[in-house]
Amino acid sequence: MIEVNGLTKTYARDGREQIVLDNLFLKIKDKEKLGIIGSSGCGKTTLIKCIIGSDKDFSGEIIYDGYNVLSKQFFDQKKYISIVFQDYGLFLNKTVLQNLLIPLIDVQKIRKNEAIKIAENKLKSLNILDQKNKYPSELSGGQKQRVAIARALVTNPKLLVLDEPNSALDIESTKNLVNIINGLDESITLIIVSHSIEFLKKTCTKIAFINNGKVEELSSTRAFFNKPNSNNLKTFLRNLQ
Repeated sequence: MIEVNGLTKTYARDGREQIVLDNLFLKIKDKEKLGIIGSSGCGKTTLIKCIIGSDKDFSGEIIYDGYNVLSKQFFDQKKYISIVFQDYGLFLNKTVLQNLLIPLIDVQKIRKNEAIKIAENKLKSLNILDQKNKYPSELSGGQKQRVAIARALVTNPKLLVLDEPNSALDIESTKNLVNIINGLDESITLIIVSHSIEFLKKTCTKIAFINNGKVEELSSTRAFFNKPNSNNLKTFLRNLQ
């Protein structure tokens, strides 16, 4: 369970304080597949950074699995959280296989021989084992995406966060990504930030609409897109079509 209580996040821009998230409340149940949608700059990425504890400069409270994300005790929980950012975040000077070994060896302290087996099995499951000795610069966008997801999954996370995962993918790569997400272990809690209505419809069970720094609407995927309540959401969805 993730509980976000009264989250407020501000940035100083041009000498002024700008509120990005304003007393935001949100609950995400274990094993839930939540999509987050909203206009550019509304704070979607900021929200997920706060949830996973990579941005700690906020007021309010975020509780993950009973641990405050600002507490020292939460540090041990971070190894069960994986995130794939929009730019993939792969180490350019390391091969595909080496990218997957880093979290296994450096974070989970698994012996190298065992780590290699685990990494290769994960690459095989995503149909990218044949690329294991290549560098990110030698891969297509879809291949980079699969490598980034493989690295995120190799540690068996409880929470997986995907930030605009299909923004730079072609139609075929997006279809493959949908299949990968829908084939994930059902025990994983999933958060996806995306502007793509069709992508969210195919991968998420609930959707949250962020507007004016708050969660303005939260409902099942079907109700969210078929029967939106908020006038702001209705306008937003019309503009996306």
